[in-house]
Amino acid sequence: MDLNSRPRIAKKDITDLLTVEGYRPTISKDGHIEVKSEGGFFVIFHDDNDERYIQMAYPSIWIERDKSKTNIINEACNFANADSKLAKCYFHKGNVNCTVDGIFESSENFVGNLARYLSALRYCSNSFVSEMRKGF
Repeated sequence: MDLNSRPRIAKKDITDLLTVEGYRPTISKDGHIEVKSEGGFFVIFHDDNDERYIQMAYPSIWIERDKSKTNIINEACNFANADSKLAKCYFHKGNVNCTVDGIFESSENFVGNLARYLSALRYCSNSFVSEMRKGF
């Protein structure tokens, strides 16, 4: 199969499809796609050098600057990661972020899975927050 003949994923295609689905995506100053859904703020990262790879993030679900809480935050991340099939969370520079990663053949394929990605990100976030509340 000629790799150049396969469909490509483009940011414009993703934003157009998201708009058709009823979302109002915007492009950040960094060139990432941002979308809001049910009160959550999500970012879609698309790498022009790896066109079929997409990462979707639910950024900064928990912000903690107190370094003494690092262990409990990492434990809550571990719990949420074990509890979640698709999304994973991590603690970096004082922020807990949830992400899902995927390889897609087309923009339509990605947008077709968007509801599942959003659900997975919310589930992972809720699992993390629930575990954190037990620790405080």
